[in-house]
Amino acid sequence: MSISRHDALIVVDAQNDFLPGGLLPVEDGNRIFRAINAIAPSFSTVYFTRDWPAPGTNLTRFHPMPGTNGAEFSPLIDRGNAVGVIDKSGEEFSPFPGTGLADELKRRDIRRVFVCGLATDYCIKATALDARANGFDVTVVLDGVAAYDLEPDDEAKALDEMRAAGVALTESGVLLVLPARP
Repeated sequence: MSISRHDALIVVDAQNDFLPGGLLPVEDGNRIFRAINAIAPSFSTVYFTRDWPAPGTNLTRFHPMPGTNGAEFSPLIDRGNAVGVIDKSGEEFSPFPGTGLADELKRRDIRRVFVCGLATDYCIKATALDARANGFDVTVVLDGVAAYDLEPDDEAKALDEMRAAGVALTESGVLLVLPARP
């Protein structure tokens, strides 16, 4: 699978609070960074999302607090080629509602989005399904995502739901093997 100028990478919520040592950690969350850092340079359009609830909302107990180390992006992620950061309100798992992301992607003539980050069974699933609902082809990079798996099969159920909605699943190595399209 090759990457073209019509493709974008969306890196979801790679924030310290969602990683080991954070307030709401995905146990093996740090494993995603090798894949993400390997594929990101292949994309000319890369967006990072962050869970960023408004100060004073009740959500801040369960989400990173803006201005804290937990709300910052992990130092393990290379954000060098990011074109933007999309702040989610904390009320949405997906960066699409209320942010203008779909319109921005369409202005850039993006037709396919690749999704990676945290967590497969929540924000990754919501992002992928909303991207499909907004008319994009969607691929989730499996070694670039990790799940909470509060129940033992939550990740499997999320992947099945995405696949049923037409979301493709791939590994980062597949993206690195094929030459990029013009």
